[in-house]
Amino acid sequence: MLSDPYFYKVILNTMDGEDPQLEKNTLHQQLEQLREEKQRLLQLEQDVIGYVRAKIDQLLKIMGTLPLRPEELDDTTLLALDPIGIIAESFSQVLEHLKEPTMTSLSRVMN
Repeated sequence: MLSDPYFYKVILNTMDGEDPQLEKNTLHQQLEQLREEKQRLLQLEQDVIGYVRAKIDQLLKIMGTLPLRPEELDDTTLLALDPIGIIAESFSQVLEHLKEPTMTSLSRVMN
């Protein structure tokens, strides 16, 4: 809303002495729009965090561990810890350990 040219026109016209009641109504409408936008963005944030949490839990189950409990890790900490990166590193280590016996077995078969 702050980038809306009409918003600035309202402010400037108020300074020029136009009808203050009209300007007040316009500002109230814009304030209400901003409140609605804020609520929409807060809901979107919760939806995204819920999705991330669900995918992290899915990956943890694949790794054979328990899913995260929200009371153990708040949303801010969850995102700051980068659990997807940690899980990806764990997958990498598991795959590396699986390669070693496979390569040893292949080497024996080839010899």
